[in-house]
Amino acid sequence: MAISILIKLFQNNKVKKDNFIKDYGRLRYMEVCSKPCYIFSITLSSKERKEIIKSIKSLSKFEITRILNDFYSYPLNEIRNRIIIFLTAMWLVKDSCVQTNNIYINSSIGYISSVKLDIPYSMANGHPQNIALTKTENQQVNFYYKMLYPIMSKVGGNIPNPEYNSEYSFIRNYDVTDRSKESSFIRTIRSVQNARRTCQLPVKIDFYMQALQCLFALEGNRSTQIEKMLASTAINILKISGENEKDVVKQNFKLAFRIRSKHTHGNKITYSDNEISAVSVKIDEYVREIIKIVFENKALDYSSKNEAKKVAKYFSNINKKTVNSKQKNVLPFTFLFYKNKRKR
Repeated sequence: MAISILIKLFQNNKVKKDNFIKDYGRLRYMEVCSKPCYIFSITLSSKERKEIIKSIKSLSKFEITRILNDFYSYPLNEIRNRIIIFLTAMWLVKDSCVQTNNIYINSSIGYISSVKLDIPYSMANGHPQNIALTKTENQQVNFYYKMLYPIMSKVGGNIPNPEYNSEYSFIRNYDVTDRSKESSFIRTIRSVQNARRTCQLPVKIDFYMQALQCLFALEGNRSTQIEKMLASTAINILKISGENEKDVVKQNFKLAFRIRSKHTHGNKITYSDNEISAVSVKIDEYVREIIKIVFENKALDYSSKNEAKKVAKYFSNINKKTVNSKQKNVLPFTFLFYKNKRKR
């Protein structure tokens, strides 16, 4: 977030403030001072600067804009990766569907690009909505950004492929690569990004379920087993202790799986819009909190070659410990019951 940096810059240098307003207008000045910004500086050598100025001297405004748009579009790939990571970190703090608006500014010639980056996210309920971040939440976003960056900045680690568009062109990149061999965590993040990109709630719920299956490395299990394993693992990781609360989580997963199954098989979804929306929001919350807990767990190494086996074993052991603790509490009473019955 660079709001405070820009405000201090303009407050400490009236000349820069006045020149910015003169070149780009007061509306743009108010915009950059009031909205969260991610600033990248593209430094040109004096030779490159002279070549650009020389090449555009005799051209029309339309041609100048086209050339500069092309020039400033080159760094978009690296920038969009960082933006996606940043927006994912923001989602880890709270449900969000922040849209980006990329602005390239060349202060020496008063140029503002029209190249934009479109990443159409939606909230967990499928609708767009404004959000506000407190100072503490901003710090949390930066914390999760630093945690996510080493993994998501790897080649092939980012999704979705965004759409680039300007006044003169529209380009959509398609990702046709098989991602099934990537690490569990990368596939989890991909599923989360796909869930956030759609406003169709059954599809969103389907991707959230995929995200948890990847995170827990649940492969080779039947769907009925997976539903129960996801619910029980989520309960254990989130440390939900009350029986009523546990039942609520189980019911939410059960409903989510029913919706997912009906959607996947092309059947009519008979649940009401309110029911689907409510369970989508709850599953979004579970996925977010579980990712934060799991990602900070040093015992889980999602970058190793055998990570799937290790991760699956880790979560299996968590569930076994819970089952064993329940059995210890139940067995003495069962023993006494049969013992008393024999005496009769």
